[in-house]
Amino acid sequence: MSKWLKASSDLDFLAKKAKNPSVFKKFLAKGSVEEEAFQTYTHKKKLEEQRYDLMTLLQFRYGHKAKDELIALEGKIRKQRQKEIYDRELLKQRIIEIIAVAFTFVMVCGFVFWVVWLKYG
Repeated sequence: MSKWLKASSDLDFLAKKAKNPSVFKKFLAKGSVEEEAFQTYTHKKKLEEQRYDLMTLLQFRYGHKAKDELIALEGKIRKQRQKEIYDRELLKQRIIEIIAVAFTFVMVCGFVFWVVWLKYG
């Protein structure tokens, strides 16, 4: 069950990440936007179906209280994973983007300097 909860949390994170892609993914992404949207949508619907089945099973097997406990546990795991893993992933992505932008800026400035040096130097 914890594997399912982790996968559910990961899928939510990937859906949020797909809504706000990085600068490089916008330019270099393979596959179409429609394909990515379709995959995200089908995974989300499959997850909703599995969640419904799991909640129904828990409710019949252990009662309504188990369902409430699972929802509380799911919220706790999502918050913990977001704090630990997802924030680190976002920071890593931002650092890579900043380095790439800085590198591009330095290369453009160097090229401009080189052209000016060739013309006047």
